[in-house]
Amino acid sequence: MTDPGGESFASRLRESITAAGLTLRAVKDRLEARGHRVSISALSMWQSGARQPEKAESLRAVEALEEILGCESGHLRDAIGAPRRAGRPLLQEPLHEQMPHRDIASAALTALGFEDDEELPHELYVVEKVDLSRGDGTVVFEFRILMRALRAGRCHLPSVHIMAPDEPGARPVLEPLLGCAVGRQIDRPDLRTHGAELIMDEDLQVGDLAYCEYRVHFALPPSAIREATYSFSRKAREVLIQVQFAPEQEPVRCERRIRAGGEETAEPALINASNRVRVSAHDVGPGLVGLRWAWGE
Repeated sequence: MTDPGGESFASRLRESITAAGLTLRAVKDRLEARGHRVSISALSMWQSGARQPEKAESLRAVEALEEILGCESGHLRDAIGAPRRAGRPLLQEPLHEQMPHRDIASAALTALGFEDDEELPHELYVVEKVDLSRGDGTVVFEFRILMRALRAGRCHLPSVHIMAPDEPGARPVLEPLLGCAVGRQIDRPDLRTHGAELIMDEDLQVGDLAYCEYRVHFALPPSAIREATYSFSRKAREVLIQVQFAPEQEPVRCERRIRAGGEETAEPALINASNRVRVSAHDVGPGLVGLRWAWGE
């Protein structure tokens, strides 16, 4: 239960963290130093009231929190409410395991600072458009993403591109269009891997929505690109991937790919009269949605 004065655990935790002058990452690091592994997203949900500590290990972490934040013994623990009725948890799997070239993807995500998948926002709607019809020796991938914050602060998303062994290793250029800026970047020609951290423009509370648009430019001929995929660590409500081909340069075959629950399906995809091909998926993931195609000789 909450204390007789009605003050909740969430409000006491927020006030204590503010009074101590610590960031959530600093609190997380000090908990880890005492042997308690609590993610930043969990701390954020505790202080927002979205969740509360209930398991034995979480309650022990709360006792350590009282020491770290300089609280009296029981100040936080006594304000924890009765255990909540279990709801349906949001299924989450490691992002790198949903991506092609998993080991390389894992190293790239770690280098960009994405070590804790729980800190990633929940990507709800994803649109990826690939333009292979520009005729200027370049290829453009454009992304539009609507996400829900699962921790307080600014949402961060990775943008990782791993080139296949038979693709030129051109370094892409990332162009923020709306709602985001570029943070850390990696360039690993030895692994044929390039990536960047996207930082949303606004501070959010848990449950708030954020939207961003960005482009990735490759100085490559269209014939160097053979697939377009998007991977996600939680279930997405809607995913759409569209590829625009030039009329004079269409692939000889194309297929849709959807991978979820460890199983992948692939089926032929038809190019329409406007030289476009699409794949869409509803309530899919964790997993991958994509298109791949083959060029003629």
